[in-house]
Amino acid sequence: MQAKPLIHLDADLLSYCATGTIVTANERLKRALIDAYEHHHGLSGTLSAPGPQVETETEYFRNRFELLKRSQTLEGVLLSADAQRLVWLDHFPQIPGVDSEGVYPRIADAWRLIHEWELNSSLQQFNDNENHSLFRVWAEAYSRVATVRGWVTEPEVPAIVTNAVLDRKLPAEALLMLGFDVVPPSLKRLIAAYRHAGVEIHIGTRKSELKGDTNVMVAETPQQELRAAIRWARQIATSSNAPVSIGIAVPDLTESHDRVVRELDALLRPDDIDATPATSPYNVSGGIALSGVPVVKDALAFLHWLFEPLHYSRVGSLLRSPFLALEGVAPESSGPALPESYDAERLSTNVPHGPLREIVGRIARIGLVDLETAIPTFRSLLATAGWPNANRLSPESFQAHGAFLALLDELVADGKFVRPRHIRVVLQQIRRAADRRIFAPERPRAQLQVLGYLETVGLEFTHLWVTGLNNFDWPGSPTPNPFVPMRLLRDARVVRTDIEGEIAFARHMTNRWRCAATNVLFSYSKLHDGAKCRLSPLVGEFAGSYDQRINDQVDRLGHPYFMKSSSRQLQPSVESPVGSISIPQLRHRGTGVLRDQSACPFRAFARYRLNAVSKRLPHSYPDAAERGVATHAALRGTFDRLGPEIDPDKLEFVGTQAAVDDAVAEALMTYRHLPAAFQASERLRITSLVLEWMELERKRKCSRIVASETDTTVSLGGIEFHLRIDRIDDVGEGLLLIDYKTGPASPNAVLGTRPEEPQLPMYALSLPDSIAIGYAQITQNACRVTGWSQALADQTQDIRLSRPPAPFNGSWDELKHFWSDGL
Repeated sequence: MQAKPLIHLDADLLSYCATGTIVTANERLKRALIDAYEHHHGLSGTLSAPGPQVETETEYFRNRFELLKRSQTLEGVLLSADAQRLVWLDHFPQIPGVDSEGVYPRIADAWRLIHEWELNSSLQQFNDNENHSLFRVWAEAYSRVATVRGWVTEPEVPAIVTNAVLDRKLPAEALLMLGFDVVPPSLKRLIAAYRHAGVEIHIGTRKSELKGDTNVMVAETPQQELRAAIRWARQIATSSNAPVSIGIAVPDLTESHDRVVRELDALLRPDDIDATPATSPYNVSGGIALSGVPVVKDALAFLHWLFEPLHYSRVGSLLRSPFLALEGVAPESSGPALPESYDAERLSTNVPHGPLREIVGRIARIGLVDLETAIPTFRSLLATAGWPNANRLSPESFQAHGAFLALLDELVADGKFVRPRHIRVVLQQIRRAADRRIFAPERPRAQLQVLGYLETVGLEFTHLWVTGLNNFDWPGSPTPNPFVPMRLLRDARVVRTDIEGEIAFARHMTNRWRCAATNVLFSYSKLHDGAKCRLSPLVGEFAGSYDQRINDQVDRLGHPYFMKSSSRQLQPSVESPVGSISIPQLRHRGTGVLRDQSACPFRAFARYRLNAVSKRLPHSYPDAAERGVATHAALRGTFDRLGPEIDPDKLEFVGTQAAVDDAVAEALMTYRHLPAAFQASERLRITSLVLEWMELERKRKCSRIVASETDTTVSLGGIEFHLRIDRIDDVGEGLLLIDYKTGPASPNAVLGTRPEEPQLPMYALSLPDSIAIGYAQITQNACRVTGWSQALADQTQDIRLSRPPAPFNGSWDELKHFWSDGL
C-alpha cells in the first residue's frame, strides 16, 4: 500500500514550491515537503515539473554567505562544525583541571545561544561563576584569532546576512519558513530586514486543525509500550485499503535508536533473514554514531592498534574482520601466561612478510604532521590492510564507508585551520569527528514513520501514537546551558531554560500532536527507570478516562511467531538417562565435588561427570587467585623452614625473618617473567602479610603446629574423598584444623543443610581428635582466625573460635553429627 504524504499541499504551498524559496527547520521536514510535491505531480501526471527550492535553515544561510563571497562584498571563511571544533580546541586557554574535549559540546551550544538570542554584546558580563568565566575567556581567545584570519562560524551568519540586506549588499527574497515554532531574535531581525527591503516573509502555520479521536494507553514498561505501538501500526498498515501515514513519536530517539530498530525489525519483518534498511517497511529518524558502524569501527580500531595495545579479544576480532585482509597474522596460541593485550608491532614480528609488517614499518617513521598529510596516510595504511574489502560490503556498510570517506575529505579541508599535531593526536581527532557524525542508512518511503518529538513539527498523519508521556518526563526538567548566566537567559526569554518555559513548550507540543492526525494515541508506562509513574498532567487535562491498558499476555502473543503458531503447544521431551556413576572410576574426589554439588547439582555434574572445564582468560599479571596461591605457598614455605611441631611461644628466638624472606622468594619464582618493579612490589606485599601473620602466631600460648599440608581421607555416602588439610594445630584438648584464606571468609559458610564451604567439615570428620575448625584469614591489617570449637583457652582478640550456634546447643559433637548426616 502506498504511503500518504506527510504534508498537505494547499494552493499557497504549491505556489511557493513552484516559484519561491522554502526554508525548513530540519532535514526531515525538507524531505517530507519534497516527497509531497513529487507525489502531487505524480498523481497529476506532470512528472517533468521543476523541483521545489527547499533548503534547511543551515543550508539557506550557507548559500547566502557564499553568495556574498561571490559578489566580492564579503571576505572570510565559513567554518564547518568540525572545523569550528578543531579551531576552538586549538585555541583553548590552558586552564588546569578543565577537560577541553569534554566541555566543548556545551561551549559550542553556548556560542550558538548567544548569537541566536543576541547575547554576544553581553559577553563581558559572563562572570557569575567559573563556568561563565571559562566561556568568556575561551570565546575571547577564539574571537581574537578569528578576526585576524577572517573565520566565521555558522551561528554568526544570520547577523552577517541581515546586515548585508540592510546595507543593500545582498538582495532580499521572498521566503516561506516552515516548522519554526520558535523564532529567536536573530531570525526576527532578518525577517524585519527583508520586510524593510519590501519583501514579505511568511511563517508557515497549520491552517486546519484535525482534532480527531484522542485516547490514552497505559503500559507496564517502556518496552511493552513501544511494542504495542509497533503492533498497532502493523495492524493499521495491513488492514487499510487507502494510503495511510502512521507516526510513532519516541522520546530520546537518538539514545534509544538501536533498541527501537531491533523492536521494529522483530515485529515487522521477523522472517526477513537479510533485514537490510533498503527493504525496510518503516522509516526511522536519527541513527547511530558513524564510529559505531562495523566497517568504520574496525577501521578506527585497526588504526588505534598501530599505536596502542588492544585487548586480545579485540585483536582476534580485527584479524577475523570481513573488512580487513591481514592474512597470516595470528596471536600466540599457547604459553604459560598469555597477555590480555597485544600491540601490532609485537605481533607483526611473527610474520616475516605481509601487510601488517609493512604498515608497522611505515607508521614508525611518522611523527608531527598536519591533517592534510596525515589523513591520506591513514587511508593508504587502511588500503594496505585490505580495508574495506569492497566485495563483501553490504549496502549499509557501503553507505557507511562512503560517509566515512566524506568525513575524512572534510577533515582534510579543515586541516588548514589548525596547527600540525602528532599523528596519534590526528587519529583522536578523526575518531571524535566520527563519534559526533550521525549515520543513518537510506530507507525507502514507508507508511510508518518513527520520529523524535521535535521532528513531528509540521507533519500530518492519519494515525499518530506518542509514547513516553509520563509525569516525570513530560514536561521534562529544564536544562539551561551552564556556560551562560541564567539571569541573561531569563531576560532574553530563551525557551526551555526554566520550569515555566519547559511546561509551556510541552503544552504547545501536546496541543500540536492533538491536531496532527485524525486518530491520536498517547501512552505512558507505569514503571520507568525503576520509578513508578503516572500520566503526565498535561495529557490528563483533556484525556478524560484512560482505562485502556496494554495487556501483558497480548504483548507476548503479539509477536508474529506466536501469532502464526498460536495453536501449537510444546510437547514434553523425553531424554535418555545419563547412566549411573561407577564410584571406583570417579577421578575427582576432592572437597570441590561436594562444594559444587551443594551450590548447584548441575555444576557438579558438568565438572566431574562431563569434565567440563571453564577456561581462564589470558592475563599479563597475576589475578586474585594466583596472588592468593603465592601467599599460601609463602606461608607454607615459612613453616617448612621453621621445622615441624613449631612452638609459637618460641618463634621470636628462631630466624623467622630469614625463613620468611626465603619462602617469599621461592613463592615468587612463577613471577619471574614479570617486570622487576612488579616482583619487588609483590615481594613487599607478601612479606608484610606473612610477618603480620607470624606476629599473630606469637600471641598464641597454648598451641603447637603439628602438621602442614597433610593428606587424609574421609568416607561419605560410600565414596572415599581425598583431602589435604592446610594446617593442624595441637591445642591441648585436641586438634584445631585450619584452612588459609586470602580473601573474605565467614564461619557461617559451613552451616546449613547445603553448606557453601564443606571443606572444613570434611576435615573435621576425617580426624576423630578434631575439636575445632577455623579460617585463617590473611589480609592486610586484618589477620585473624574465626571458626567453631569446644571451649578453648587459646582465645585472643584476633582468634575467635565460638561454640556451635543455637541449633546445636553449643555442642561440638552435635555439630559433627550434623555434618556427617548432611554431607
